[in-house]
Amino acid sequence: MYTISSHLMVATVHAARQVSDIGPSATAQSVAAAANGLTAAIMVLVIGVLAAMARVVRGIVNLFSPFLQVASAVTSVMIIMVLTVVVAAALAVQH
Repeated sequence: MYTISSHLMVATVHAARQVSDIGPSATAQSVAAAANGLTAAIMVLVIGVLAAMARVVRGIVNLFSPFLQVASAVTSVMIIMVLTVVVAAALAVQH
């Protein structure tokens, strides 16, 4: 997530520089100047929220990992038990 957020910020800065090199109209410049600080603040806020969500998801995955390992082991044991019963039933029917 940290790599994505840093790349997103770099891409945004490069895009802003390219747009400013083209030379927008005076009206667009005044609107852009008014919204520039707000846009940057919103971008920083969005990137911060995404980074925090990534940390939360990573923590949840670390929390549930042992439970998933136990569930996998229990499932394997149950499958082996069912196969054993099926084989035993098949052998009992043949004799």
